[in-house]
Amino acid sequence: MEEMFAEGLAKFIGGDLSGSRSPGRLESELFHVRTNMPLQSFPFRRLIVAAALAAAVLPATARTDEQPFEATIDLHETLAFTGALPCMFIGSLNGTGVASYLGQVSAAAQDCVNPVPTASGAPAFSFASTAPGAVFTTASGEKLYATYGGLLLPRTGAPHAVKGIFTITGGTGEYAGATGDGTITGVEEINMAMQTGSGRVSFTGTIRLRRAGR
Repeated sequence: MEEMFAEGLAKFIGGDLSGSRSPGRLESELFHVRTNMPLQSFPFRRLIVAAALAAAVLPATARTDEQPFEATIDLHETLAFTGALPCMFIGSLNGTGVASYLGQVSAAAQDCVNPVPTASGAPAFSFASTAPGAVFTTASGEKLYATYGGLLLPRTGAPHAVKGIFTITGGTGEYAGATGDGTITGVEEINMAMQTGSGRVSFTGTIRLRRAGR
């Protein structure tokens, strides 16, 4: 019923008087859809009031707000050697930093790490997050989730270079339904004897947040 009324009102306001409908007939049809009572019983202005009330109670629709996203995280990683594929190492990461829209955050993740052969023989590694991916937690307790993967590349006399990609998969509270993607860059010092790593990584890309609207 609401859809019929809204459609008829839109046609009336737009001046759609095609076919055999006269202005008086269209007014009558619109009124009968809404009230099923004679038009003469109410002034036409009440039709306008009814239309305004109908618009006021229409359900809110979500809109997507896309913005640049950046996060810089100081991290520490502990590696657990499994000795078998699909994950020769399981990395457990924790860190803190700052992220767009989230402010100060803590970050936690677990990933699958495997050695990658190189021409120089220097150790390189691939990494890929396990569910639910990186979890960024704000000071208020809201969370943003992102899956990720990439490579740790050896450099002479310097920490490994981190190069990868990420995909934002959702969150809680204000970040529920969030999406986005981008690249990961940074450095990580790997201590194979201690099976630990530490460094700093940056996430750079876009984030799309669902906002309430009409």
